[in-house]
Amino acid sequence: MKRSESQESIDRLEKGLSTIANAQIEVDKLSKAIKAKEPELEEMSRVLEIKDADLKKNLAETEIKSKFVAEETDKQNIVVEATSIKKKGIEEEKKETEEAKKGALKLADSLDKKEISEVSG
Repeated sequence: MKRSESQESIDRLEKGLSTIANAQIEVDKLSKAIKAKEPELEEMSRVLEIKDADLKKNLAETEIKSKFVAEETDKQNIVVEATSIKKKGIEEEKKETEEAKKGALKLADSLDKKEISEVSG
């Protein structure tokens, strides 16, 4: 029985060694594949760095433009508000003028020719 147990141990060790050898072969293949991909990965990394720098530059430019647009919008809003205030004042003056005109026409209609002659001279 000892011989059989020894054979089983030998078989297990051989199987284990075979598994380790096969694993080593796979590790070697993967290492070669990784090394083959390294130049491509380095190039991709370089391209991504350039794109990142471009994006940061574009973002900075966009922020500057956005700030400019906001400032110009504020200026235009001030102009619009001032124009609205002027328009309101003009409309009030127009209303007052129309009321004065109506009053003058009413007065003129109420005067007869004799009164007009006396007023004019």
